[in-house]
Amino acid sequence: MTPPLQSNLPVATTPISVPVKLDPVKLRDPTSCIQELNRRYAVVTLGSKVVVVDERGDGPEFLGFQDFERLFANVRVTDGNRQVQLGKLWLSHEDRRQYLDGVVFDPAGNLSTSQYNLWFGFAVKPDKDESCDLILDHIRDVICSGNPEHYEYVLNWLALMVQQPGTLPLAAIVLLSEQGTGKGILMEYLGKLLGRHSKHITNKSHLLGTFSGHLQDAVLVFADELSWDGNKADAGILKGLITEPSRMMEKKFADAVTVKNCTHLIVASNEKWAVPTEISDRRYFVLEVSNARKYDHEYFEDLAAEMDAGGPSGLLWYLLQRDLKNFKASSFPSTPARLNQKIMSLDPIDRWLYEVLDVGHIDVDSGGPEHAWPLNAEKQAVYDSFCRWIVRCGLKVAAPNLSSFTSTLKGYGINTFRMSVSQYGVRPYGYRFPPLEAVRDSFQQTLGGKIWKEDVSNAA
Repeated sequence: MTPPLQSNLPVATTPISVPVKLDPVKLRDPTSCIQELNRRYAVVTLGSKVVVVDERGDGPEFLGFQDFERLFANVRVTDGNRQVQLGKLWLSHEDRRQYLDGVVFDPAGNLSTSQYNLWFGFAVKPDKDESCDLILDHIRDVICSGNPEHYEYVLNWLALMVQQPGTLPLAAIVLLSEQGTGKGILMEYLGKLLGRHSKHITNKSHLLGTFSGHLQDAVLVFADELSWDGNKADAGILKGLITEPSRMMEKKFADAVTVKNCTHLIVASNEKWAVPTEISDRRYFVLEVSNARKYDHEYFEDLAAEMDAGGPSGLLWYLLQRDLKNFKASSFPSTPARLNQKIMSLDPIDRWLYEVLDVGHIDVDSGGPEHAWPLNAEKQAVYDSFCRWIVRCGLKVAAPNLSSFTSTLKGYGINTFRMSVSQYGVRPYGYRFPPLEAVRDSFQQTLGGKIWKEDVSNAA
């Protein structure tokens, strides 16, 4: 195998999905054994350690010197007038392949010849004569449910990934649907294109856990059937994966090394809450995938046939031709599916307010008709209703204090005032509520999307 590419992009290499097969005859020949091992192995510095990199087809592995020596302990070659184990000879030889200024991941090739680049290029060559019509139709009609604006965005996002694989898009694509609708075939197609630089993750800990060495050379990460549980620490890690220019590459029993972050993340889920989407967040473009082709075996067989017949080469050529001059991945169309993710991700106070706005009343005695939207209500009574809601929902969080509760409501035009003297001779503080339509409008403006119809049957 040739050393990692140092050239500029866009580029494509020959397929590298299988490891180099070393010639056993050449390995035992003292005139060729060093160059033969150089085809697959190199000495590199990894943090504070010096190790051997094995350029396997599914991604490089790092071996300690002793492990490398054991690997070739049964192969001996003549060195002068003595027999030497091949591993020991290669490690001490002046012509061994080596990169002593560290390991980097840079698809643009902006590095010195003494640095080891984890980027190996695409797994196929671009070919305009290979058809990719079926996968393009699938992206338009199924992934994007026939929406032309969404289709253009997804194509441009994918084009950015292949034209500038070292540039973070700063936005992830989230695909929501039942199983069997066709999310996986798209990822398999893209995996054929990217080869070792495409990673299929089915366990959240493999995406967000401490040991992420398996993502060391990832350009496309497909998080399959991801669901969210509200873990704020994990949310921060996921944000970093999407937006931080560098990340830690850490393997067990090895030093953590900082590498360039080239992650283009696609999330697939059949759960209601897939990703933590804050109100002002611009990281997630969320689509509801069409189920029109669910379990349509003939349809998916045709897609698979195109994929096996050279479709990924055609798709690579097509994406490399797209004009991205005016494309900004973090500027994407709003979708109802994304709005739903925002609602699922709301903090407790906002989520409570959403639910009371949705039903049109609050569980307090406001002095008005039962189940009507209140005009005024005692402050403590409303807060107590919120606290009961937290318990009823089984939220494993402490209720925010009354001050935070009041501050949040004020952002939606719900202000405090001093109420009339009560039967106990005190003047309690209360909340003055605008009409239901007004609070709903304010809430929708904050979330950036339409939730309720204009007709408000429960309005006071």
